[in-house]
Amino acid sequence: MKNFKIIVTLFFVLFNAKNGFSQTNNKDVTITSSGSGKTLEDAKQAALRSATEQAFGAFISTKTEMFNDQVVADQMSSVSSGNIKSYEVLNESQLPDMRWGVTLKIIVSIDKLTSFVQARGINIEVQGGLFAINIKQQLLNEQGEINTITDMIGVLHESFQSSFDYTIKSSDPKSLDAESKNWEIPLEIISKCNKNIDFCANYLIKTLSAISLKEDEVQTYTSLKKQVYTVTINHNGNSKKIYLRKQSSIDAINSLTQNWEFYVRNFVVNSGENQFIGKGQVSNFHKFSERVNSDHEYEFRGIFNDLIIRFPTQGNTVGTFLYDDKKTLSQIEKISGYLIKPRGVVSMIKNGGYVIYDSIEGGYKIGIGVQEKKVTYVSNEFPAYYDFKIGDEIVSINGKPYENFDQIKTAMLNFPKGNVIMNVKRGEDVLKIKVMPRYIQPRKGLVLAIYDIRNESKPASYGGETIVVGEWKDAKKVCEDSTLNGFDDWRLPSKNELQLIFDNFYSFGLGGLIDGNGYWSGDSWDDSVSVKAHYLDLKQKKMYATNIGGQYRFVRAVRNY
Repeated sequence: MKNFKIIVTLFFVLFNAKNGFSQTNNKDVTITSSGSGKTLEDAKQAALRSATEQAFGAFISTKTEMFNDQVVADQMSSVSSGNIKSYEVLNESQLPDMRWGVTLKIIVSIDKLTSFVQARGINIEVQGGLFAINIKQQLLNEQGEINTITDMIGVLHESFQSSFDYTIKSSDPKSLDAESKNWEIPLEIISKCNKNIDFCANYLIKTLSAISLKEDEVQTYTSLKKQVYTVTINHNGNSKKIYLRKQSSIDAINSLTQNWEFYVRNFVVNSGENQFIGKGQVSNFHKFSERVNSDHEYEFRGIFNDLIIRFPTQGNTVGTFLYDDKKTLSQIEKISGYLIKPRGVVSMIKNGGYVIYDSIEGGYKIGIGVQEKKVTYVSNEFPAYYDFKIGDEIVSINGKPYENFDQIKTAMLNFPKGNVIMNVKRGEDVLKIKVMPRYIQPRKGLVLAIYDIRNESKPASYGGETIVVGEWKDAKKVCEDSTLNGFDDWRLPSKNELQLIFDNFYSFGLGGLIDGNGYWSGDSWDDSVSVKAHYLDLKQKKMYATNIGGQYRFVRAVRNY
C-alpha cells in the first residue's frame, strides 16, 4: 500500500446545521441518508453504508488513488458498523412490493474513520476555518439531498405503476360502411387509485420532510444569496411545503411527476382476439403537478423554482379514456368480452437511472414469454417469422410434449441444426408453427439519467438570459465529469440511442424530458466547413444537425451496465 498524504478538514469548533449533514461535537457528524432493500435490516444497512461513504468522501478524500484501492472499497461496508455511533429513524416504510425503504439521521464518528484511514498508511493533516466549514457542510447537504431524492424516486417509480385499478365499459358497435363489414366498438376505460397511491404520497412527504431546509436554514441561504426551491404537496386535505437546496433536486422530482400519465395509463385490454396497451383519448384527467414559472423560462432555460404536487387518494378517479376499437364482423364474432388489468411494473430504475433496455446475453431467441404452458408475452423486437398470440397454449416442441421452458431453451441451442416446430392450442384449434429463431448480438444494458445535467459552473447566455447548459463541447465534458447516483461513467447518448430514447421511452410519457431547445447527442463530425453535432428536437420529433459552437441544447446523460 502506498503512503498517501491527504489534507483533511476536521471540525474542532462547535457548529450546528440542523438537517442533512451537520456536526454534533468536535469529532462526530450527523448525516441524513436513505436506503432500500428486501428486508428492513437490508434497507438500514444501505443507509448506514451510504452515510459512512459520504463522511469518508468529505473528510478523508474525494479524489485520491485510495478510492481506486478495491481492498479499501470492499472494507467500507464492514467499517460502517464501527463508525456509526447512533441513528434516528425519520422514515421507515414497507413498500407495496414488500421491500423496505428508510431514511435515517445518522451520527458518524470521524475519529474512527480517521483511525481506519491511518491504519491504511495514510497521513492526516488538519486544517480549515469556520466559514469554510459552514460552506462545506452546505455543499454536503446539497449532495446528500439529491442522493436521497434519487433513491426515493427509484422506490416510487415502481410503486406508482401499481397504484391504479381499472374498469372498462363497452357500448353497442357502430357500422363504418354501408356493407356493415367494418365496425367500431366504443370503449370507456376508467382509472381509479388504489391504496398504493396513499403509500406513495406518505413516502414522498416523509422523505422530503426529512431533508427539507428548516426556517433558519432558509434565512441563511437567503443571506448568502443562494437559491431556495420549494415543493408543495397537497394530499388528503393537508398541504406540506418543502424547502430544497438544488435545481437538480427539483429536476429529479419533476421527472417523476411528469411520468404521471404513463402511470395512470398502465393498463392492458384483452378482447380474446387481440390486446392493446394504454390507448384512449383523454376524457377526464387529474392534474398531478404544476411547474411554477413562465413558459418562456421553462422552454429555453428548463428552470423553475417551485413545484406543486396534488396527490389524489384511494378510490379517486384520475383518468377516463375513450377508445374506438375497430373490428371486422368476423373479428367481432370471436370477441366474448373485454378484460382489463394493470400491467404492473414494466419500467424500472436501476444501475443509476431509467432502464432503456436491459443487457442481453445473445444467442438464438424467439421473443416469447411462457408461464404454465401459456404464452404470456410476445416481443415486438423480433421479425414475424411466426404467429404466436397471447393465450396460446404450447402443446409440443419438435414432436415432444411440452413440459417446461427448458425445452424451449434447448431448442434454441440446437438451432440452426434443425427447425423448431411448435404445436400450439388456440381456442379449439391446434396450430403448427414453424419457428425461425433470430440471432441476437449480446449487448450491454442502457440507462438514462433521472434528470438533466446542468453546467452550473459555466452558464451560457441565450437571448439575453442565462441558461445552464451551453455548447456541445461543454455538454460533453459536464456529462463525462458527472457522478450521478454513485456512478461516474456517464456520457452523451449516441444519435441512435437518443432516437431510441425518444421512440421507446419519451413517446410513452416517461423521463420528464423538456419540450424545449432539443437534446445533444454525442455524435459529431467535421463537414469541412464546421464541426457539427446531432441533436433531437422533441417538439418536431426529428433529429437535426447543427454547429457545435454558439448553439445551446439540453443534456441528459446515459451509461451502460
